[in-house]
Amino acid sequence: MNREDIIRMAREAGFTEGDCAVFGDLIAHFGFLVAAAEREECDKELTAAMARERAVSRQAIRSENKLKEIENYYLLYKDDDMDAEKALQRISEVIYETDYLFSRGQDGLR
Repeated sequence: MNREDIIRMAREAGFTEGDCAVFGDLIAHFGFLVAAAEREECDKELTAAMARERAVSRQAIRSENKLKEIENYYLLYKDDDMDAEKALQRISEVIYETDYLFSRGQDGLR
């Protein structure tokens, strides 16, 4: 946005030609301040959205790791009746931990 754009918008907002001639620099300065504040607000929103996206990605990675852990326990103990109960206990613990972290909105990686 440049000075002419700001003056044009001031006219559209009801400022007269005379107002713009007398207060043009002041109006332009005000417009630049508003634009800078808007850019700053947009930057804050973008930063917050990116942080949320990173948190969701960490949760997905942790869940995938937990699923791999469950699969590994299954593959390790599937043919061994003696340790099957131990594997099922650990699988239950992993599932509980994952559910707990998601219910609290945590990723568990901090």
